[in-house]
Amino acid sequence: MKQVVVQPCPYEPLFTDALQQWALHYNIAMLVARVRKPKEKAPVENEVKIAYHRIYAPLRNEIFFSIEEINAVISKQLEIHTHKLFQGKDYIRKQLFEKNEKSMLQSLPPSPLS
Repeated sequence: MKQVVVQPCPYEPLFTDALQQWALHYNIAMLVARVRKPKEKAPVENEVKIAYHRIYAPLRNEIFFSIEEINAVISKQLEIHTHKLFQGKDYIRKQLFEKNEKSMLQSLPPSPLS
């Protein structure tokens, strides 16, 4: 995005000061994606498709009367999704999350950024 990149470079672009401060505040790394032939796009889109089919598609004929009601049903579908085995694997998404990612989570800020 032109709004956040001061000097483009395929390997190490120079980002705006505000974006660098934001990344430093949240302790995240700013990485660039491939422009012409992205290799990450298809796997991510496939995961979105799987989540949609397992979480939202089963609810398409349901009628909800409150946000709490729909959130409860979505949570239930999400729990079912995270406990399904990966295709061709002997572990579930929840195990993979707890093993590789949970320890890297940080607490949320006390108040939203303005």
